[in-house]
Amino acid sequence: MSVPAPRFDIELPVELRAGGSIEPFLGVSVNISSSGMLVLAEEERDRGTSVEFQFNQFGGTGEVIWTRTDEEDGTLLGMKFVTLKRKDRKTLERILASPTTVSRA
Repeated sequence: MSVPAPRFDIELPVELRAGGSIEPFLGVSVNISSSGMLVLAEEERDRGTSVEFQFNQFGGTGEVIWTRTDEEDGTLLGMKFVTLKRKDRKTLERILASPTTVSRA
């Protein structure tokens, strides 16, 4: 079993599109790693759903690997990154290396 990538508490607004839909739904990242992210979203999506995501600085595609909904917090989507262009990967690496980023190892 591989060691999970360190997670960093980063709250950024993110626009999401599920399954090739043209209609976006909104979310806020809770934490991000080099391999995926946890998003608090306004809509629930099933495990295995392909999701396009766009932050101000970078974007790509991911896959929902787990979901949890509760009445107080809304829907949490655990997503792994599937596709990041080279420039987007470099931007993500810069964000994760920022001294203002808080690690949750």
